Amino acid sequence: MMDTLLYQGDHATDARGIPVAITGAQELIQRALLRLGIRRGSFAYDRNLGSELYRLSHDTSSATHRAARSYVQEALIPLPELMIGDIDCKIERDRMRITVELSHSGRRYWLEIPQQISC
Repeated sequence: MMDTLLYQGDHATDARGIPVAITGAQELIQRALLRLGIRRGSFAYDRNLGSELYRLSHDTSSATHRAARSYVQEALIPLPELMIGDIDCKIERDRMRITVELSHSGRRYWLEIPQQISC
């Protein structure tokens, strides 16, 4: 498969204005980031796309960590090539920062998924 690189909410382009193609691990990690960052059910063309990380209680209890792991696992079911490692939840100002460790072909990647805390 092949996809185009996303950058700041748009397609990244080269000096000629042509979208930058990505494949392999880079494409896989981008797909994981999208699946984890999109609110599940919010994309009209595929209601199963995304995660339920937005449902987490805004604390750092062990129950929150277990729920985060469950939501990550569910969101990444379509990407079985990725192995899920540690998941960390931290509160920083008005955000919960969720860090997900993934591995693929012997390499490790860390994705940060910020979640806005509503009052």
